[in-house]
Amino acid sequence: MIIDLLFGLVAVAVIVIVFSARGRQQKATAKSRGDVLHTLAPIVGGTLSDGQLTGTYQGHPVEASLRTTGRVDTIGGDHSTTNTFEVVLLLLHGVAGTNPWGFFTSISARDRLEDKWRSSIAFAGVLGKLFSHVSPIPVDPGIDDRLRQGGMLEALERLGPRDGKALYIFVSFHPDGAPAIAKTLQRMEAAGVQLAARARHEAAERLKQGGELRIEVERASENDPTPERFRELLDAAIAVVRLNASINS
Repeated sequence: MIIDLLFGLVAVAVIVIVFSARGRQQKATAKSRGDVLHTLAPIVGGTLSDGQLTGTYQGHPVEASLRTTGRVDTIGGDHSTTNTFEVVLLLLHGVAGTNPWGFFTSISARDRLEDKWRSSIAFAGVLGKLFSHVSPIPVDPGIDDRLRQGGMLEALERLGPRDGKALYIFVSFHPDGAPAIAKTLQRMEAAGVQLAARARHEAAERLKQGGELRIEVERASENDPTPERFRELLDAAIAVVRLNASINS
């Protein structure tokens, strides 16, 4: 019994040590991220709250945060639970465009754009047409080809660092969901469904945001992005926004 008790005490001590170390590491990571975001705030005239920087850049509401994610390594938009790493996440709201799309970088022995960038849109042919009838947001199976032909992959290349280092990049566009949300709310109200105040507030906020461009770029170091690099990412994002508006209409 004494031996069992000793083993139990040792086990508890190990658990306490592990969780204490993990807690200190998480606090240090949060502080490091906060310091980086604090230096970036003036660029977007923004404010920092709960690890998220909110501001505006060239007329578009912008959100920026630093977080851990997993590589998208299959067709589709799911993130892997393994091979996690640090990324800077950029969200630009009020982005014009009709159809959703997404591209992410993948490791390839060849160095052509066609090999580097993979599409996260899995809809094509009959499947795409079928989905377009059941989804409140239009889906165009041919959007990838139009974007490629219009120079979108070259525009996405600007999100990479100038030194040419291969960093993971994931970019996706989600069109304005306001019409679909408004229609759903009208149907629910007509059916006598009462929405909770929080749900109604979240829906109302979503109605204000418009289309959204989401960008994840792997961080090169714990001090990344620098203000200069952050401005480069924002300028590249604006170029993508404008190109999307001209092609994806």
